[in-house]
Amino acid sequence: MKERAIQFGPERRLIGILSLPETVDPSLPAIIVPNTGVEHRVGPNRLHIRLCRAFARLGFVSLRMDMSGMGDSGLPPDGGRGDPVSDMQAAMEQLQRMKLASKFIPVGLCSGGNDAHLLARVDDRVVAAAFIDHYQYRTPRAFFIQLAQKLSDPRRIGNFLRRKWAELSGKPRTEYDPNLVNFFEQPSRGQFLGDLERFMRRRMALFFLYTGENQNVYNYADQLYDVCPRLRDYPLQSLHYVPRCDHTFTHEEMRAQLIAVLERWLTTHILKREDEDEIDVVESANDPGGDLPQDFPAFSPLPGKMLSR
Repeated sequence: MKERAIQFGPERRLIGILSLPETVDPSLPAIIVPNTGVEHRVGPNRLHIRLCRAFARLGFVSLRMDMSGMGDSGLPPDGGRGDPVSDMQAAMEQLQRMKLASKFIPVGLCSGGNDAHLLARVDDRVVAAAFIDHYQYRTPRAFFIQLAQKLSDPRRIGNFLRRKWAELSGKPRTEYDPNLVNFFEQPSRGQFLGDLERFMRRRMALFFLYTGENQNVYNYADQLYDVCPRLRDYPLQSLHYVPRCDHTFTHEEMRAQLIAVLERWLTTHILKREDEDEIDVVESANDPGGDLPQDFPAFSPLPGKMLSR
């Protein structure tokens, strides 16, 4: 595996690190990993480095990149924020010019998942996508699970009563309010379902993984299937729920588990499809805790929503 820095895009102001397998196969899709939130391209806890190197060992050209104005990448000449889709398309075009790939797989965590989704929506060169803790929609079952969690936890009951008392007393809120931090706008449920239908018609391989960070909204294994029942029977999807992992995969065991399930998905739905030109039936979609050791401490979710861009 070799790595090299590249500059690309308008004014060559975008920066990325290529992870190259020992033998490059241009018929395989290349993997693009955009920033997460305001993190540098290394990712939270160096996650993006670990991911791209693991993908390269599987045989995939992988690029971890800084979007406009983030990390080492410059802003557009007009000083605007830049467009994530245009940035990733510039990366795709650069890899095509280098004759490294003509098809692509965006892999994104949180805001990176939003960027990956927006790219997949408009560019048919995207043949697969991995979304980690991106869009989340509450269901009736999720509401009752959340309610049961709150009623069974004296600490959360106490926090709720203190907040309500402060509101009634007119005291200004001094604690962190996650509702004030929003890095991206989640599409409506109807638009999200329409996007999934289009992805399935295009025969895209889809990977979804949700952690235990945001149990106020997403808190059980099959929740995405209840939001989109058609997805349950789609043979090119893989859904995982890992409640003992936090949003930024703080512990090494968490990062290793994420890498393992992504490698399994890529092997099953990309490498086998390329080799055999046929669709493989996915393994069980639910992952109650996966490969974490049994004595690994359970994740204690933070109150409120996860950070998103």
